[in-house]
Amino acid sequence: PAYIRVKVEKDIELAEEKTEEPDLGLMHLDFDNELWARGEDGYYYYKEALAAGEITNPLFASVSFDKEMGNMYQNSTARVNVTAYATQVANNGDSALDALGWPESK
Repeated sequence: PAYIRVKVEKDIELAEEKTEEPDLGLMHLDFDNELWARGEDGYYYYKEALAAGEITNPLFASVSFDKEMGNMYQNSTARVNVTAYATQVANNGDSALDALGWPESK
């Protein structure tokens, strides 16, 4: 069995002629807070250990954009980068949040 954690990074690449910094807060993800917990380190931890061959429930199912997004965002590209990590359950804490064997993040 393994514990799972996920790093989520939002990114908006503005069109070439734009020089302003994009407001990533205008991208909204519908995170599942029932089966996933957000750790103090910013990672999302699956609340259940997974047996070999099992998969998690989705961390989020959709991305939406705030109605306040103006013309600055026309012709831009939005991305959600997701990186998943796993560590063994055996001798490694009572939950994913307690586990110590996480790989180094990059």
